[in-house]
Amino acid sequence: MAKEASKDHEGSHEVKRLIRYLSERPGWQSYNESDEEFIRECPKVELHVHLDGSFDPDFLWKYLNENPDKLYCLPVKADLPWEPGQSLEVRKLVEDCSTQRKFHNLCTCRGNRSLKAMLNCFEIFLPLVRRDLHLLEQLAHDFVQRQWEQNTVYTEVRYSPFLFADSFQGDASDPNNPISAEQIYEAVTRGLVRGCQKFTITVNQIFCALTWRPDWAMPTLDMALEHRKDEICPVVGIDIAAGEEHFDEDGYPELFRPHYEMIQRAKDENVSITIHAGEASENATENVRRAVKEYGAKRIGHGYRIVKSEEIIELVRHDKIHMEVCPTSSVETGGWECDDPDSEWPTHPAMTMKQRGISFSFSSDDPAVFHTSLAWQYRVAIAKMGMSREDLFRSIVNGIEAAFCSDATKTYLRERLDAYGLAKKVRVADVQLQGEGRQSSRSAYRRSMTETFADRVYVTKSQYF
Repeated sequence: MAKEASKDHEGSHEVKRLIRYLSERPGWQSYNESDEEFIRECPKVELHVHLDGSFDPDFLWKYLNENPDKLYCLPVKADLPWEPGQSLEVRKLVEDCSTQRKFHNLCTCRGNRSLKAMLNCFEIFLPLVRRDLHLLEQLAHDFVQRQWEQNTVYTEVRYSPFLFADSFQGDASDPNNPISAEQIYEAVTRGLVRGCQKFTITVNQIFCALTWRPDWAMPTLDMALEHRKDEICPVVGIDIAAGEEHFDEDGYPELFRPHYEMIQRAKDENVSITIHAGEASENATENVRRAVKEYGAKRIGHGYRIVKSEEIIELVRHDKIHMEVCPTSSVETGGWECDDPDSEWPTHPAMTMKQRGISFSFSSDDPAVFHTSLAWQYRVAIAKMGMSREDLFRSIVNGIEAAFCSDATKTYLRERLDAYGLAKKVRVADVQLQGEGRQSSRSAYRRSMTETFADRVYVTKSQYF
């Protein structure tokens, strides 16, 4: 009892310290202790988070220093398919990092407002992880712990098992020590399963085909089909990530056809589909239309530029498409077109989605690369966009409904969220429970209150504010 009281006191002190710090920053004056407690206590759902975008650069720096031979896993130079004719001198960039802070800055992307600049970050740290099964298992376990620390009770984490076995350039395989995508999946899954069993949360998987490797498209679907019925941490859906060029049949026919055929087969096999679209492309709104009508996507990753087209807004609303909104990412990739994000947050596309009755939920996308967290997405929504707690509560309900999980899992998640709503008097009418379900909810709420909230991304840099 004394130990629990001590933890409560520490948590209260941390909340006060954070609020005091934020109160001195422009745009955060209205954010208060009650808001922060809501974010810490509310059970969350995250549908759009990349495993490879979640690797802690500080951990990787420590790992590199403990294993200096890993430096030679880094390519001397990496060509960038999304920037033809451009390359990164990866090994030299890392060799020149004399401190953890410099390496951290090299692996993170803030202030560039460019999707391509974000993709470049992955070329720095992925070679350290690639083909290292033990490290991948450890990183997957660490990912689950960080979800639990933020009271994220259900997650769908996405990645390409092929990208952890080879590079975009196709030059990272080793014929003397072949590592298959299946071995990658097994290592990641071992880490996820260990984490889920230890922290008693649910993490399912989504496989990503990657725009710039069309040869991986159909094999990615084959693996998804093979593991869709796994008992724990199954593969529940398919995605196409790393750019929208694959939609361009005329400009990139070599990218278009393999991905299109993969998606059509996924539809035939009743695989759940979410697609990155409407983020940072000249044809953004048309890409969303095609993702919905031709590709059968039930969820859209990002999709901020739908607000430019009344027709697409209505299509998304009418077809009950769920939008996976990642506020920090929307700024850093340039997906949200604005001149001054600090002053324009109240006009963020998520606000238009809310006003037009479009289903959406919040996610962190690539939290390590953007040096952020799911909790910070909620803070920004309240303090910067002007959303209410009821709005966030509704977004979590929407996330549950849009999740690619079983009906039994959805029922449990609704009960757990409703338990919080009953205790805190945050209500959404259609998730109220009766009888035994309400008693189960009270138990779920008591369980959630015994968990420790910790946001590893704290107030170390003014860039958050």
